[in-house]
This record gives sequence, structure tokens and C-alpha cells, in this order.
Amino acid sequence: MLVDRSQSVPRVTGDKALSEVMRAAEAAGAQELQLIEFAGKPAELSPESIDRPTDLDPSATNIEAALEAALAAHVQAPFASVVVISDGLENAGDAARALRAAREARLP
Repeated sequence: MLVDRSQSVPRVTGDKALSEVMRAAEAAGAQELQLIEFAGKPAELSPESIDRPTDLDPSATNIEAALEAALAAHVQAPFASVVVISDGLENAGDAARALRAAREARLP
């Protein structure tokens, strides 16, 4: 799961969406959930916990960098899918390019 922690997504809204996605994933039988929080840059991959990193550059939203981090982790240990929790208001990177790369890597 990629969670947008930029200024345009209030923390409570992101946390609520994350909780809902986690509940749905667990109900669907997900074995292990991984989390990458991002804003202008992504944080490190972490298991199901919210690390609350402080150096993400919250003035920016770079969905491309977050998807690239997920793809790099996917190469190491394949994921069944990736879920992006964001308002989609990117002001850095190119999310469309990153989505094409995810599709080419067969990462739903």
C-alpha cells in the first residue's frame, strides 16, 4: 500500500482510508501487507505499521517515486498487487509513466 502523506491529504483522511483498505485486504485473505508512505519522496517499505517519517517533503506529491519504490520492492519479493491511497494531486513526477511501468512489470 502506498499512502500519500502530502499536505493536500489530511492525516486523519489518509489514516481512515488506510484502515479501510487494510480491513478489506484482511477480509479478502491477504497474508502480509506492506506500507510505503510518500509525499515528495517515498519512505522505506515497512510491514503494516505507520512509521510517521518526517523527511518526506510534504509540500510535494510524487506518485511516480512511490510506485518506483514499490516496483523495486516487488523485484525483491513479488507482491500480489499495489494499492495507492492518494488524492491524486501530483505536483512532481509522472504517475502515468509509473503506472505504465507497473503494468509492464505485471503488478496489478
